[in-house]
Amino acid sequence: MACPSTFQDGTGILVLHPYVAREGDKVFYENLAWFCVLWICVLVARRLWRATHRPVAVAVSTSKRKTPRPLKPRTPQDCPACGRPHPAPLIGNIRKPGVLPWPERKSTRGKPKTLCTAGYACPRPECDYFGNTDSTFHAVVGDGKRGADGIQGLCCQACGQRFSSRRGTALYRLRTPAAHVALVLLAVNLGLTLADAHCSSVTPK
Repeated sequence: MACPSTFQDGTGILVLHPYVAREGDKVFYENLAWFCVLWICVLVARRLWRATHRPVAVAVSTSKRKTPRPLKPRTPQDCPACGRPHPAPLIGNIRKPGVLPWPERKSTRGKPKTLCTAGYACPRPECDYFGNTDSTFHAVVGDGKRGADGIQGLCCQACGQRFSSRRGTALYRLRTPAAHVALVLLAVNLGLTLADAHCSSVTPK
């Protein structure tokens, strides 16, 4: 016996009643709407859970500190190392008559000067720039470092004379390490005796 909500057509195929078909579509769309609402609720709950369980940001900034941009010399009187104007030398500003500044005499080719040589002068009396400590006038440039203490070497490009940056100081040609000299000076400054300086555990920083 066939179901009252169905009937058989002339070909013997079982067909749903139109009213029953419309009710089935209505149930399907209602279930689809409830599924969409449920899915939206799941997405919102997931977003809220992530927002509440997010790790607390560290108070200290982890961004890398940018190193200060090195200054470039703007005028010939500026230091090639730091880019700042040279202080006017109080002594050692000897200039022989008729001698032009070395930057005006030398060729523009070659490596630029990178070491500030203000305060140093060529020790050779026959040199045109003897006794001049103005780095914008004399021909003194850096000539590498030597020794365990890294003593800066200098060279006069005008006459080729090489000399040490310690020339004319108490440390010139002294083989005692600079750390030992600093230790003795620190002990003397603290009022210690010579015996205490040898036995003291004070070390310079």
